[in-house]
Amino acid sequence: MIKPLSRYGLWGLIVCGFVWLTWDGYWHIVAEIKHRDGYIQLSRGYPRLANASFKRATELMPWEDYYRLQLAKSYEKSAEIMPESASQYTQLAIDTYADLIANDPMNPWYKARLGIIYYELYTKNPTRSDYNQKAHDLAKAATDVDPQNPLFTLHYAHLLYAQNRRDLATEYYQKTLTYDDDLMEAHLNLAAIYMDAGDVDTALGHYMRICNYLDANPPQTAEDARAMQALQYARIAVATHYLNTNQPTAAIAIIETIPLSVQKYELLARYYRIIGEPVKAIAMYEQLNKQLQSDAYTPLIQDLKQP
Repeated sequence: MIKPLSRYGLWGLIVCGFVWLTWDGYWHIVAEIKHRDGYIQLSRGYPRLANASFKRATELMPWEDYYRLQLAKSYEKSAEIMPESASQYTQLAIDTYADLIANDPMNPWYKARLGIIYYELYTKNPTRSDYNQKAHDLAKAATDVDPQNPLFTLHYAHLLYAQNRRDLATEYYQKTLTYDDDLMEAHLNLAAIYMDAGDVDTALGHYMRICNYLDANPPQTAEDARAMQALQYARIAVATHYLNTNQPTAAIAIIETIPLSVQKYELLARYYRIIGEPVKAIAMYEQLNKQLQSDAYTPLIQDLKQP
């Protein structure tokens, strides 16, 4: 039989436990509300309010790295929206990512994100070689933690490519494609590396892989089209190669798939010149002059008009 005092002590423990759980649950709810407030405020263009909300959520639940990550992203966005305070917010983002890495050193995403920040700082401050080195070390660390994740090998390859370390970049682009052959950015930069090295056939293989991908995945929205814009260079490169090697039929098949652009008009003009239709070539150059409000193509027009 439980003695009265012991029974009272047991009930006291139960009550205290209930109160603690209620209190803890309450602050979890408040932290989540603050997080949601921050998300809404940031999406509406109020970064200072968002920072305050995310920071409060982090203070309420300091062990929740997710809230701290949102705060770091909010600081990054603040630096973008408020360039006059960019240095301050960038440093806050760096410090917050450093805290995240200290709390979870095996998480590669924090290292990758911090590496991007340091590389962006380096592009704005090219004399700061330490920024460049930190960007490299963090990107490599992310890849080392998760070596078969194509997003990390791709990110590291991009950094090596930007640093003009082409041999090592090639190695990591190839690793990326081993893990995911549909990452077209890897094909695009590999093609550029091979083309610069004079290996035209290998470069064209990567460019054609992109062309086939674009043919099979036409953009459904304006956002899709913008996302694929950089990949259009593959079509331009292949069409240019066909024109340079006097293969106009193959060239026009590619040119017709290129969205309307200066490059498309230039390629069409070259195509018409090669097949002996100067009037159509002149029309293309005149359209370019009109669209660009320039006379840059006038010498080519005059040359075509010569008997």
